[in-house]
Amino acid sequence: MASPRLFRTRQNAGRELGFALRAYEAASPLVLGIPPGGVPVAFEVARALGAPLDVWAASKVRVPLEPELGIGAVAEGDEVFLDLAMVAALRASRLQIDALVAKTRDEVADQRRRLEMGRERPVVRGKTVILVDDGVATGNTAPAALRALKRCGAQKRILALPVAAYDVFQSLRNEADDLVCLEKVANLEAVGLWYHDAFSCSDEDVIGLLQQAHELADGSWRGQPAFDAFDNRLEPGSRR
Repeated sequence: MASPRLFRTRQNAGRELGFALRAYEAASPLVLGIPPGGVPVAFEVARALGAPLDVWAASKVRVPLEPELGIGAVAEGDEVFLDLAMVAALRASRLQIDALVAKTRDEVADQRRRLEMGRERPVVRGKTVILVDDGVATGNTAPAALRALKRCGAQKRILALPVAAYDVFQSLRNEADDLVCLEKVANLEAVGLWYHDAFSCSDEDVIGLLQQAHELADGSWRGQPAFDAFDNRLEPGSRR
């Protein structure tokens, strides 16, 4: 098996991902990015497919004093996903877990309000939805968001990722109608390590991309030109 290559930026990864998703163009999909990092990727996917773009907010349920440790996730639509093995290992009470979930629920609601800029939540009922993130290492936010989309009536849910941990990718097969992933790797310590330029994506960046996408919602961006996939990648090991 060939060694996986690094992506230059999230935008470049999104262009390649859009090319891989071109079979869904005829379904007139709705593209949703998980903010913040999934939105630059989703923007390029939407542009490649001539599709509308929006966000679907989701956040890890984080452990105090260990912010990188997630025991689950909450997605808008009030969907809660908990990693039961992680919950058991934490040895926290039900009351403590409920408090962490409630805190995360408030964070997701705040994120949605900040990013929607007066827009209503996207209508997913009856639609083919392509959910995009910049990668998954632990697989907490993706299942929460996919289950929320199912509960909200999405007809078909496609999870699209530039990179994913192989075991997590396999575990997500039952959560989506289709999975499209450019690179599946055995050891994925952090998604950002798979981008040469893993710039920080702020709320302002996300809002700017959404505004640009809505200005082009008439379909004038349809038909992303072909690109050289080799120019999009870096050689294995050529990290920052």
